[in-house]
Amino acid sequence: LKLKFPHRLFTTIAEFSPDGNHVSVRGYRQEVSVWSRRADGEWSGDRRWVKVDWTYPLAEFSHDGRMLLVADKQKGTVKDFNRFRLWSLDETGAGGELAQIRNDYPLESFGITRLAFHPSNQHFVIGGLYSVKLWPIDDTNPVVEFQDGREPKWLEFSPNGRYLAGGLAEGKGMIWDVTTGKRQGPHLEHHGSVNRIRFSPNGQLVVTGSGDKTAQVWRVSDCQPVGPPVEHRGEILDLVFSPAGDRFATASADGTARVWDLETGQPLTEPFVHHHPVSSLDFNHDGSLLATSAANGDVRIWSMKHPEPERSAEELIKLAEELGRHRLTEDGRVVRIPW
Repeated sequence: LKLKFPHRLFTTIAEFSPDGNHVSVRGYRQEVSVWSRRADGEWSGDRRWVKVDWTYPLAEFSHDGRMLLVADKQKGTVKDFNRFRLWSLDETGAGGELAQIRNDYPLESFGITRLAFHPSNQHFVIGGLYSVKLWPIDDTNPVVEFQDGREPKWLEFSPNGRYLAGGLAEGKGMIWDVTTGKRQGPHLEHHGSVNRIRFSPNGQLVVTGSGDKTAQVWRVSDCQPVGPPVEHRGEILDLVFSPAGDRFATASADGTARVWDLETGQPLTEPFVHHHPVSSLDFNHDGSLLATSAANGDVRIWSMKHPEPERSAEELIKLAEELGRHRLTEDGRVVRIPW
């Protein structure tokens, strides 16, 4: 199933909201388009957008899909992103611009590099060149500043919201207590920028991926490594745990993705090969498939090849219909399967 979201000029990033009901589309033009799924399953929204004052803005959905946090640069100010605004997605205003700015926060003196919502949807974190701060959605003053937080390349809350993990450009990973802003333990050391840091589904582990071409699993309780690092031939650009938490996958600038056993650190599959750097990846809900995306726009879906009998042709057709929500009738017509 292919959906086309018209967006003026160059589109660089399209992301689903966690509830799957919205898609934000960002590009060179100074706007963030927001598309929403109607009750009949079709998508609409070519007249819904957030105006921004700079190109390639940052944007992050709340976990309930009802808010959009946008960071951009105010005209006539410093070079880096220094403004962030929280928008409601519950209604649209005149001319298509989202109806209300829930909060317009004071300008930050530092460049904004990352955004992330707390699982409660009551707070969000803003990371910049010189600090990482926690903000409430209904106030314009930060409530927590995180120790030694500088220029995060990635920020992620633990599933229960107790901890915040950050990957820093200076080659360190951090795990902070959200209540106090203090580090949970020592730095998670790498010899290159920490491009990604992800929590395991149970929140007891994190895995870091670095510009030093390695990924390392760490315990959250004491910030100590678990087993040896795994290696690629190029820097690691993204990684993710499987839904069961028994394996993790890495995406690398060397043009490959790998899946690793959490307990042994050994690869579970042959490399999944692209001909360009693999920039992102994600498992499906049961971990049986892995989707990878490369820098040239190539997106592929790979089977994890569990040790079980191969599916029959009938089972594969049913799986394709479930994934695409369409089926082929006996007379050759394509009909949509209701959600």
